[in-house]
Amino acid sequence: MMKYSWCLSLLLVFSTFSYGQDAIKILPLGNSITQGEGSSIANDGTTHNTWRLKLWQRLKDTMGYNIDFIGTLNQAYPCEDFTDMKFDWDHEGHWAWTIDEILYGRSGTCNGTGRLGIWLDSTGAPDYVLIHLGTNDCWDGQSVSSSVLELEALIDTLQAYNNSMTIILAQIIGHESISVDACVQQFNDSIPALATRKTTSESEIVVVDQYTDFDPALDLYDAAHPNDAGEEKIFEKWFAALDPLLSGTTLPVELSRFAVKKIEKGIDISWSTASEIDVDFFKLERKIEGQEFVEIYRKSANGDATTPADYAYFDQLPPKTSGHVHYRLEMVDLDGTTDWSPSKSVQVAANKQIRLYPTVLSNGNRTLQILVEKDSQLQIIDSDGRLHFETYLPAHINRIHLPQLSLGIYFAQILNNQGDKTIPILIME
Repeated sequence: MMKYSWCLSLLLVFSTFSYGQDAIKILPLGNSITQGEGSSIANDGTTHNTWRLKLWQRLKDTMGYNIDFIGTLNQAYPCEDFTDMKFDWDHEGHWAWTIDEILYGRSGTCNGTGRLGIWLDSTGAPDYVLIHLGTNDCWDGQSVSSSVLELEALIDTLQAYNNSMTIILAQIIGHESISVDACVQQFNDSIPALATRKTTSESEIVVVDQYTDFDPALDLYDAAHPNDAGEEKIFEKWFAALDPLLSGTTLPVELSRFAVKKIEKGIDISWSTASEIDVDFFKLERKIEGQEFVEIYRKSANGDATTPADYAYFDQLPPKTSGHVHYRLEMVDLDGTTDWSPSKSVQVAANKQIRLYPTVLSNGNRTLQILVEKDSQLQIIDSDGRLHFETYLPAHINRIHLPQLSLGIYFAQILNNQGDKTIPILIME
């Protein structure tokens, strides 16, 4: 349910659903990547609304679908409201939970309590489920085989509540840790076969590859959680899977390739189509970090074509552009209907970040992963400025095991010859 009410004075004529019909229930199901992180503990000081905000805006505001995000949670972790009021906050993203904990239960506060069956009893069964789970299983060192079996049981639970639901299952995004990412890749390799096994005549499981084109070095703000560029990529892939299902139509363009490449004087963009049916033109749109998408190029399509076609454009970029730059294609049909490709991004300036993960620890798990690009010094201090721990960090990914600390908020100060950065960390039971 929404935390606020909408006043609709216009019927969006391009929607395939009218507002008189029941809303389509969509369940975002996952861990912290789905829940979002509050500014009090995020190491970039930002409240992360997550990919759910962007997906809601595209589905509801742009496409006009009558949708309802459902779930028993409606906050970021730890217990912080989202900064954007104009989307449905409800979700089942449970910070730090593994697949078995989602299935069989765990106690918590800001990341929820209970288990999947109890949550479904409360919210009712969804029509569509977006599942992004498995990262914490790899982080905790659980075997891929056990995680896959638990994911199968989780799907059984969902289908028992609605045997005609559509499940959109992610091959999950990568991780900055080499060992965790190796586990993620192995887990992802098991997903297509799992989807085939669990698909029924009434309940389809659609696999979405969130791993490919997601770059942990560019698309995360710490070792595991997506920044704005990462959220953009995740939501675009969810949308590309959901839109044809909600509209009941087949895309008029079979896009076989969409590539962006940074070269010395700008960005090379190219795309290829395997076929085009009643397509009018393509609009190439660009989003510079901190801005919205704008059209930068328009190209007439081949129209009715069953043979491959190639297109290209060179973007010189405005002066002093820096950060992530996103590109997407809007494909416009002859009758005016549109669809978008997943976005691609490049980084046009060095992004020299210090990354630390996780920012929430327990005394049972006090290991930090810290990426620094310069040799640095780490200091752990409390809110009174007392030093509790200090060590040297060589330029690399460092695994640091902290000493036993009292519960509460501490500050990780990372100092080098370029300055210093302070990141809050929380020690919980």
